[in-house]
Amino acid sequence: MAAEMTCGASSSSSRQWKYDVFLSFCGQDTRTHFIDFLFNWLDRDGIRTFRDDKELNRGEDISSELMAAIADSRIAIIVFSENYASSTWCLRELAKIMECRKDGRLENVLPVFFKVDPSDVRHQRNTYAEAFKRHEESFKNDMEKVEMWRAALKEAADLSGWDQEKVANGREAELIKEIGEEVFTIVQQTCLEVAKHPIGLESHIERIGCLLNDDESDVVRIIGIYGPGGIGKTTIAKALFNEMLRNFEGSCFLANVREVSNEHKGLVLLQNQLISDISKRKDMDINHEDNGINIIKRCLSCKRVLIVLDDVEEMN
Repeated sequence: MAAEMTCGASSSSSRQWKYDVFLSFCGQDTRTHFIDFLFNWLDRDGIRTFRDDKELNRGEDISSELMAAIADSRIAIIVFSENYASSTWCLRELAKIMECRKDGRLENVLPVFFKVDPSDVRHQRNTYAEAFKRHEESFKNDMEKVEMWRAALKEAADLSGWDQEKVANGREAELIKEIGEEVFTIVQQTCLEVAKHPIGLESHIERIGCLLNDDESDVVRIIGIYGPGGIGKTTIAKALFNEMLRNFEGSCFLANVREVSNEHKGLVLLQNQLISDISKRKDMDINHEDNGINIIKRCLSCKRVLIVLDDVEEMN
């Protein structure tokens, strides 16, 4: 395995968010169909999602609560549609989202181009050009705000996301499925609990990172951390796992391998956990070790994955 390493614990390792997802959208274009279906898909997977019509408490300042909800979210999904730029409300949300992305409060920003050309968003053309003509007239004494909105649109449109017309011939159901699976993968990347007051972890992580950090991304790397019991091998492994898991398509931390493998069907239990954690599928039931070996080979052969086996006593 190969990955880009950074020194120290990542800022998101211990961060707690109020919401997993903040949805930014233009209600007149998407609220009663696309957004409803997307919200229900995320809710079904246990993903805590904020959308203004469902979460705002009566009597509260809508603007301030929306801004706070953005800052308290892990992921922002921006659904660009025909009339998104016509709404100053949406543009204010967008500016706040990009601000939170820049300062690290938002971990991911995912744009969705719903029945609109990404280049129209990026360069403010067609309905986006018409909307900004109106904004320039309305805010002629505050053009700095209009330029800030323009810059936020361009920055967001340059991010990796989904163009509805290019996903399964424009089928909304397939688009929602792809978004839901991507969000689920991000949200499930939960950091492991490490010692409350770790000392000296950074140097170990950096040293192991040098072994992993290589330009040959298709090379399988196997690294051993060994030594007598109680010196912190598991703590180092957990900290390394937390630091690196977001660089991979899938990840799995198998704890207590020696103990579990000695149980009845223990290796099968470990194989099931490995496949479940990486594929995010709960319907795969391995019932024999040999079957598990073949399934693991098939599922992982083309993925960049991070797998940590903790407390391994025997190589086989």
